[in-house]
Amino acid sequence: MLRNFTACGLLVLLTATGCDCQSKSLNAELSAERDRLQLAAEPPGAVSVLELRESLTGNSQDVVVVGRVGGSKPVFSAQHASFFLVDPAALPEHQHADGCGDNCPYCSKGADDNAVAMVHCVDAQGEAVPVGADRLFDLAEGQTAVIQGTAHVDESGNLIVLANGIYIRR
Repeated sequence: MLRNFTACGLLVLLTATGCDCQSKSLNAELSAERDRLQLAAEPPGAVSVLELRESLTGNSQDVVVVGRVGGSKPVFSAQHASFFLVDPAALPEHQHADGCGDNCPYCSKGADDNAVAMVHCVDAQGEAVPVGADRLFDLAEGQTAVIQGTAHVDESGNLIVLANGIYIRR
């Protein structure tokens, strides 16, 4: 009887340890992605979201774009390191309180679609990083970010930026 209890206890311990190892492995992978994507210095030559949209030709282009996190709700994806970036000129003059939400005329409407870019942080293979950008970079709505990557306008007219670097102004 004691032998069966010990075997069961060992199995539970190994299973729990295995889960912990998987969690640590995932955290290590995400930490490596954050280190790869987060830039130590702001890249030069950043243009605003509106300037970028005006300058894009039909093909994907290398870009550096600056804006504020936000412009559409929800701002962040929970499944991927994706978020909305809005042209700084499109933001209202007043400061938003935390969670001002649908009662705020700006928040309920959002920014003009031309002033918003969808940013997708991608890994070295071009795949979406599988964690929210808010968690990955400790990113919050309203912060200014400089994104380095490639951009194009999709068939629906959305400005898409595939980020291979991000600098967050603190």
